[in-house]
Amino acid sequence: MFYRWLGAALLKRRWPILGLLLLMTIGSGLMLPSIGFDFRPQAMLEFSDEEEQFASDFESRFGSNDNMLLVILDSPSGDSLLTPEGLTTIELLTKHLATYEDVEGTYSLTAVPRREVGTGLKSLFTHAAPKPLIDGLPVTEADARRVGNAVEDSGLLSGSLIARDGSAAMVVVSIFPKSVDPIRLAPVIEQMETGCQEIVSDSSLRGVELHLGGLPFVRTETVRQMKTEQLLLWPAVGAIYFILLLGIFRRVTSALLPLIAVGAATLWSVGWMGVVGQPINMINNTLPTLILVVGVCNAIHVMLRIEDHRKRGASPSEAIVAGVSDIGLPSFLTTTTTAIGFASLVVAHSKILQTFGWLVAFGIMLTYVAIIVLLPILVSFWQPRSVLAKASEPEGTRSTWLSLKVERATRVLIRNPFTVLFLTIGAAGVALWVGLGVPVDARVMDAFQEGDKVYESNRLIEDKLGGILPLEVDLKAEAGAFSKAENLERVRAFQDDIEGLDGVLSTLSVVDLMNEAGFPPDSEAQAAAGLSLLRGVQGEVLERFVSTDLSNTHVTVRLPDNGNRKTLKIIAAIDKFAQKHFGSGSTPIAHRMTGVAYLSAIGLDTFVRDLLYSLLTASIVIFVILILVFRSWVVGLIALLPNFVPLVGTLGVMPLFGYELNTTTVVVFTIAIGLAVDNSIHLISRFRAEAARVGDIEEAIVRTLGATGRAIVLSNLLLIGGFSVLMSSSFEPVRRVGILTMTTIGMALVSALLIIPVELKLLGRGALSKDKR
Repeated sequence: MFYRWLGAALLKRRWPILGLLLLMTIGSGLMLPSIGFDFRPQAMLEFSDEEEQFASDFESRFGSNDNMLLVILDSPSGDSLLTPEGLTTIELLTKHLATYEDVEGTYSLTAVPRREVGTGLKSLFTHAAPKPLIDGLPVTEADARRVGNAVEDSGLLSGSLIARDGSAAMVVVSIFPKSVDPIRLAPVIEQMETGCQEIVSDSSLRGVELHLGGLPFVRTETVRQMKTEQLLLWPAVGAIYFILLLGIFRRVTSALLPLIAVGAATLWSVGWMGVVGQPINMINNTLPTLILVVGVCNAIHVMLRIEDHRKRGASPSEAIVAGVSDIGLPSFLTTTTTAIGFASLVVAHSKILQTFGWLVAFGIMLTYVAIIVLLPILVSFWQPRSVLAKASEPEGTRSTWLSLKVERATRVLIRNPFTVLFLTIGAAGVALWVGLGVPVDARVMDAFQEGDKVYESNRLIEDKLGGILPLEVDLKAEAGAFSKAENLERVRAFQDDIEGLDGVLSTLSVVDLMNEAGFPPDSEAQAAAGLSLLRGVQGEVLERFVSTDLSNTHVTVRLPDNGNRKTLKIIAAIDKFAQKHFGSGSTPIAHRMTGVAYLSAIGLDTFVRDLLYSLLTASIVIFVILILVFRSWVVGLIALLPNFVPLVGTLGVMPLFGYELNTTTVVVFTIAIGLAVDNSIHLISRFRAEAARVGDIEEAIVRTLGATGRAIVLSNLLLIGGFSVLMSSSFEPVRRVGILTMTTIGMALVSALLIIPVELKLLGRGALSKDKR
């Protein structure tokens, strides 16, 4: 009764309601410019307040690489850059990059101090007092030999500022913190790249390539690509849906109205991000597409139900009221269960996924307002009428080709219910067995496709210049502890053990700086002299490795991007080594790990476990809602199997695509649990109505599949068509979400059409309301 009253009220007060929704849409549009972008690695790795706080404290003590832009010269042929021509180009690049007002300073091989601390740390910038290795141009053969000797004698330069074979080198550019915003920095980086490319082109070097890397470049390039994709993906989904809806309804207005209504809901959702100050990131950038896809597929049920009443001879106003009355509750249940599926992400430790969950859940509920309030009002103005509804037809008649095919298939299925269930459960069991072997793993570069600028530059850094993934081991003791030779030797022994692990590229600590300065801490006198020298000539460097009271230091471990499983093994081994070297001794030393490699590894492992609990919670809540609303435990039982099959089916096909479980692929299961149950709700709701009308279970099943089955097929095909657009994304996680979601929706459609009819045949009377049994 409520929805019949709502339908009548919408028609009676359509102008003020439309005006209110129009103001809401305009306000949302005005909020769009205030939405920022956040593609910091930390944003993807904020898994707990404690870990986040410790990582922040660590950066405040020893600095961060967030503002370090890397400009890389690479000779793919393997020719050495330790020549007068190569060093001249490096020096010109270093000086050119220092001229930008957003640059705090630059550092490269040519700027390394002579006979002083040969710091090859690509994340450091220093105002060194001693003369640099290259002090003026042109670079002579003698200068080149001096640099070559310095690299050969140094334990830090090779494999850091210069490749071990000399075929690659980089300039480290320190960006002022105020300038690291991707929007502001993008034109600056573009100018830098153009200027550097001109220097390389004008040099006598041949076959040398220029690359950019580092977090500022990754952020700006990601934002650029993401903005470009949003300008293409959203219109592409709209265009695909317009064509498909035009094919379904055969009328332009019937195809446009659902897009207008759901497009408004999408704008409301994105505008809300601006209201709450939520920036766009690698995960929630898919929100507009998700809202549009899910909303249009719910809207098609409203349009088809209104059309159904028009075919029965109802007037336009009567058809709208009856359509809202029929579809109001089922649509509320479908949008609510879909929202619950996404809202289950709030139990994850990752803040970015928590926020994504409630943002999409809120957006899904806004689509309900659009399809139940805005869409009927729009229909009342234009009164679109499909060519399928030209004449009045007897109640219950199904005249479309698709409806007839579905009805015939349904009659075959309900004659063989046990065979269908046996085959379905068997297939699900096989898929589950295969799916249990899918590994939990992820790599940082999984976000980018091979050939992408970010992918290629990071791969180059990993192969030749020390790697991109730091794992930090923080060491704390009493004041002055790390001025003692005994404790510094413990640090060195700890590093030796770590460097023996498979998968570790290198380690770095204050001990390496002291060795480089010519004062290895073999004795108290040597340790004191080394620290004194470092403090005098490169105090800024020393502060990045040890606190001023010498109570706190750290060891940086560089790892390749080999995946979380291997990183977790390395973390476990490092922890054992730390216990071995720091668990006993005259000076107690506490250790703790942080850094991108550590946080991503433990975060993914924790997240996948949490997601299992969130999916279980969402499933329980959804099925309890179904039982309460339909007042029948049988309804929950009927909905269980057809919603379980798509989940295990998707898990089972992941090995065919070569996919692993990680923070992006597991999101598909959250999407699936919400979307798959929609089919069950629409079919069960229609079955109860048809059973009450005809009084025969089998005939009610056939009528249900003939009418609502058609709408379900069309809406699921629309879902698949909408998510297919994600396959064109340049970001691999987005592509994988698209492929796996399409697979899940396809399986959900097949399982609903196969399983629910036979379940209704066996349990249908229990699914009816008590007064209809």
